[in-house]
Amino acid sequence: MYAHRLLGCSLKDLTNEELRDTIGYMVDIHAHILPGIDDGLQSWTELVMVSDIAGRHGIKRITATPHVSNGQLDSARIHRVLNEGRKRVDIELCYGAEVSILWAFDKTSDVLREYTLNRNGRTILVELPYAGPVLAAKEFLGRLRNEGFVPIISHIERYPYLSTADCHRMHDQGVFFQTNLGSFFGQYGAPVRRQAYCLLQERLISVLASDLHSSADYANLLPNITQLERTTSPAELGRLLDENPSRALEGDELA
Repeated sequence: MYAHRLLGCSLKDLTNEELRDTIGYMVDIHAHILPGIDDGLQSWTELVMVSDIAGRHGIKRITATPHVSNGQLDSARIHRVLNEGRKRVDIELCYGAEVSILWAFDKTSDVLREYTLNRNGRTILVELPYAGPVLAAKEFLGRLRNEGFVPIISHIERYPYLSTADCHRMHDQGVFFQTNLGSFFGQYGAPVRRQAYCLLQERLISVLASDLHSSADYANLLPNITQLERTTSPAELGRLLDENPSRALEGDELA
């Protein structure tokens, strides 16, 4: 892992083969990769292109996580599109969803388990609203934990109303956090970048993912990881890019 450190070079200096050996452990659990069902990729051509980029960068598995927010997209349709995608690419595509907390509030546990990552019945990727806090969020997340779920809040750094103290309180409650790699590269602006680094320093982040919506999100993967390697140890990057994402897909507690 991270052999380029021993060679005294940066990731950007490596060949495709060396890249696969170096960051080939990455498992991406948040990607809007299924064409035409949300605001992510819009064609099978794009899917094939993204799969090729992912393969060259050494990503092992990609979890398709379309938005589930208004009742118009159900698990059966996700499965149909996912199965079609699997026929078209060589990389492993896993089942998943990014579930809006506002949609999920009144759903039973049985319904919510249909949208867990890899259909493991436990790990659920939850999106909060950007506009402002949800009053009953603490109670809902507590309910998920009590019913055996492993909740992961998607792109935790992007909610401007959440302070670091708020994140600590949720983390103490047993809630885990995913951060977008692009946040460290300024993709969402300076405030989000600062919050991402703050949460990383506080060791509140459990998973790093792409939140891919276009091929550019994978094309920029290399500079994002290069940015992180300046301040983050190889062991910590391994935890965030491989160990915990793999645990999430298996339905295990995150480290």
